[in-house]
Parts: sequence; structure tokens; C-alpha cells
Amino acid sequence: MKKMLSSVMALVLFLVPFFVSAEGSQERTAESKSKEEVVIGFSFPTLREERWAAEKEIAIAYAKQQGVKLIVQDADTDANVQNQQIDNLITQDVDCLIIGPQDVNAMSSSLDAAKEAGIPVISYLRLIDNKGLTMFVGYDFTMIGEDMAKSATNSVPEGNYVVIAGDSGDNVSYQLRDGFYNVIQPKINSGDISVVYEQYIDTWSPENAMSNMENALTNEHNNIQAVLVENDTMAGACIQALKAQGLDGKVFVTGMDGDVAALQRIAEGSQSMTMLFEHDFIAKAAVDAAIDLAMGVDHQAVNGTVEAGGESVPAVLLSASKITSDTLYDIVIGKKLQKMEDVYKNVPKNRWPK
Repeated sequence: MKKMLSSVMALVLFLVPFFVSAEGSQERTAESKSKEEVVIGFSFPTLREERWAAEKEIAIAYAKQQGVKLIVQDADTDANVQNQQIDNLITQDVDCLIIGPQDVNAMSSSLDAAKEAGIPVISYLRLIDNKGLTMFVGYDFTMIGEDMAKSATNSVPEGNYVVIAGDSGDNVSYQLRDGFYNVIQPKINSGDISVVYEQYIDTWSPENAMSNMENALTNEHNNIQAVLVENDTMAGACIQALKAQGLDGKVFVTGMDGDVAALQRIAEGSQSMTMLFEHDFIAKAAVDAAIDLAMGVDHQAVNGTVEAGGESVPAVLLSASKITSDTLYDIVIGKKLQKMEDVYKNVPKNRWPK
């Protein structure tokens, strides 16, 4: 009997490493992976906008500099295509996924597939509100929305406001809107401000934004004093609608992203402000986080948490700069983010700052 027990124990001891190894493979024992072996998948929602295209190029160059492989996919504003592309990245055995979701509500299946494959997932810029998320790299968009609305109310404390929000499938849209209303609701309650028109814009389409701005102007007989717009491409479209009515530069218009075209409009005076994201920071921050997750290393840049799927998720939260005509030169030109001739190209040289 003792001999039999000894044989059984020997068999168990022989098999245990295989069971541990099999379970460990599900969790991708990342600590055994060297940096040179790391493969990262980066799924972009679109490359149609300046910010996404810029961040793609920065991420590619930075990954190469760090000695890791980066596979990039572009969903071209189609959530179904993005899910298919993420499935493809998973089959390519990537060690970490960075997802800039086109539709944060359509990513459940992708997160489930990544979790089953043992692949950590970083939600990039837009927060995927599902269980299974490993980390978030982005911004506090509610606070950014508050900064945008404060700029408007400081300049236009009374009057008719229009709200042009982003895609209804993007929680950034809701967070920015929450920030807007945190600031303007007391003034709505007091009767100082009236929101006379509000619309979410599918896929953040500038064409749809322009059409809605035209509708707002028609409905209110051009009696609009401020437009809270959630990004720069839509702001540019709204300004075209205002220009057609001779109102460009007379209505306060917000924006976000710090696109070159928006900076030019601020220099000219047709756009009132934007929130500038330094693309280097977020693209590199995401790649750094992905490398550490792939290697099983604690990521030292984590500086907060976000709620996703009812769980607390580590976050790398970055800051944005408010750009107005008063800060444009010091921040953008002074920090050499853009060239003077590019930003002020449509302004007579005798009016360039010195």
C-alpha cells in the first residue's frame, strides 16, 4: 500500500508542473518575456482626424525606438470592423492590446476574447466601461469640459448657448457634456443662459456638425452667443456655418484637440479656445504602459483610477493645456509645438506676436 501511495504521489508531483504551466499560459507568464520579444497591438478608431493620425506615427516611431514590435489597425469609424481587427490582433498572439474604441459600448466581445487569451488591454483616450479592462491611459474629460465651459461663461456670461456634442457611443462625449453642465447649469437655473439647441453628432462628423449648426441658427434667427463644441474638427464646421451668416468671430466657439487648423482659427479670431493635447505624451504613455504590462512589470506612471464595469482600474491621467488668443503664442510657439509661420499663416505679419 505504501508503495502504491508513493507511486501515486510521484505521479501527482510529476503532473503538477504541467497543470501549473497550462494555467500560467492562460495568464501569459509575462515576467519571463524580454523587451525584445514584446508585440503590441494598437487599434485606432479612425485616422481621419489629425490627432489620431499624429498619434499613430508617434506610437510607431516610439515603439521602434524602444525595440518592441507594434501592429497598428485602423477601424475607419466602424465599430464592427474594429472588433474584427482586434480579433485578428489576438490571433497574432500580441502581448498587450491598446484600444482607442470607436464605440465604447461595442467592445465587450473584444475584451472577453482578450481576457480568454490572457492579453492585457489598455483603453486609450476613451474609457471602455467593461469588466476585463487592465488600464486606462487618457484624460479627465469631465474636468476638461468644465474648463471649456468656464472659458465660455467668463467671456459670455449671458445669452443663448448651443451644445454640439460628439458621438453618442463615445463616453468622452458624455463626460465633456457633464463638465459643460457642471458650469452652465447654475446659470441656466438663474435664467442667465439658455441652451437653445443641443445635439450628439454621429462619428464626430464635421458635416453633421455643420448641418446642426445651420439648424440652430435658423431656429434662433441667428440669436446665438456661444457654441460649446466638443472637438476642433466639428468647431471648424460650426464656424463655417457661422461665417455664412457673417457671425464668425462674433460667437464664442470652443474646441478640443489643438489641431493646427484650430490654432490658426484662434490666431485669426474665429475660434475662441481649444484644449491642446500634446500627442507625444499620450501615444508614448500608452506604449510605455503596454510594454510594462506585457513584461509583467509594475507601471510607475499610474497616478489614479477610473471605474470600468463596476471595477476600479489603474489609470495614467494626463493633463491638457487651455489655448486662447492670450496663451497661443506662449504655449504653442514658446514650447515649439508648432511653427509661427504655420499657426499665424493667415494673419498679417504686422500682427504676429513678438
